[in-house]
Amino acid sequence: MSITFYPEMAPVIGYRLVDHLGGISELFAEYSEAVARLDELHASDAVLPGCTDPESARAYGATIEAVTSDGEDVPDLNVSNANAATLLDVLGFSGECSGACSAEDFLGRVLTAEALSPQDAGVPAHQVGASPRVIDCGRRAGYIQERLEELRVIAEWARAHDRRVQWA
Repeated sequence: MSITFYPEMAPVIGYRLVDHLGGISELFAEYSEAVARLDELHASDAVLPGCTDPESARAYGATIEAVTSDGEDVPDLNVSNANAATLLDVLGFSGECSGACSAEDFLGRVLTAEALSPQDAGVPAHQVGASPRVIDCGRRAGYIQERLEELRVIAEWARAHDRRVQWA
């Protein structure tokens, strides 16, 4: 399980099919058009233009992707639930595994955390509980400071684009 931090999504301008193997379709204005094209693609055993591995594309199939007015350069950060809980605690959102706030508020919390948090010493890998045996892989030294830098980029981007910062 994980939690992702990201700016609020921009308006959707269309939909396209992608196969994550280089294949990409034209842009469809309506979701129903993309669904119809996906059905045609599966029925014909064809692949999308630009696909670099047709055999794998046929096996795994294409998916529908929403395209927003932001394009593809929107920053985000995905971290494990345990690391997200630590980050959220540092930011003053203890126990809030999903939420949103203004970019200004989020940026202020990140800058405060960067200024006040001691250098992260990390957490060594360790066993949690006796039965069943579960290993917590820990966290490397400096991890929190690295993630705070990434969260600052997200907050600054969201502020520049008049968006809220969300996490879920």
